[in-house]
Amino acid sequence: MQVDRLKPAFERLQRQYGSRRSRAIYGAGCTDQPAACFVFMNPTARNAAARPDWRGIRAPWIGTKIVWRLFEQVGMLDKETLRRIESLDPKDWDEGFAENVYLELAARGAYVTNLCKATQDDARPLSDRIFREYLPLLLEEIAEIRPKVVFAFGNQVGSIIFGRTVRVSDDRRKMMPIPAGGLEYPGFAVHYPVGQGLRNMGLAVSDIKMILGCFSPRGRAV
Repeated sequence: MQVDRLKPAFERLQRQYGSRRSRAIYGAGCTDQPAACFVFMNPTARNAAARPDWRGIRAPWIGTKIVWRLFEQVGMLDKETLRRIESLDPKDWDEGFAENVYLELAARGAYVTNLCKATQDDARPLSDRIFREYLPLLLEEIAEIRPKVVFAFGNQVGSIIFGRTVRVSDDRRKMMPIPAGGLEYPGFAVHYPVGQGLRNMGLAVSDIKMILGCFSPRGRAV
């Protein structure tokens, strides 16, 4: 469920840019031509998998609640799984449950990652310079998994990935190519659905569902 060969590079950058009290968080999910690759910003210490003593999969959003609503609404997560997630305190996630959640995402064709894998103590913004240092590794990650479509969450992540100023409110549903490994992958900027962006989750869900429909096996890229 993960691109193991990139982990040493992520751990090296964690020592350079991340919290000394946390481990790096890697991408996870379907690694063989997923229906969608979802790219968020960077992990924080709220992720239970960032603890040094965590022995399970180190993957995005473990021990959190809000973002899983998006995955359920776009068809990547079962309602019962979401109900279980929302019933748990962050400390109640264990390694087995976290792995089962990501197995379900993988089975439904989702791969979830962050542009920057360096775990921070809190959600304070990172500089564009740090995100740009991770971009070549993200492109390797994309080339490895070969997704049908890539979703970049938020203005900052979108601007770094697409190499131009992105404003999601203006650029919604606009396909922007992502060159990786000698191929181009269709990419889209979508609203960040967590924190202050929670108010825009409905827009993110509607855009993702529409785009996934275009790139589904029965659909056609438009």
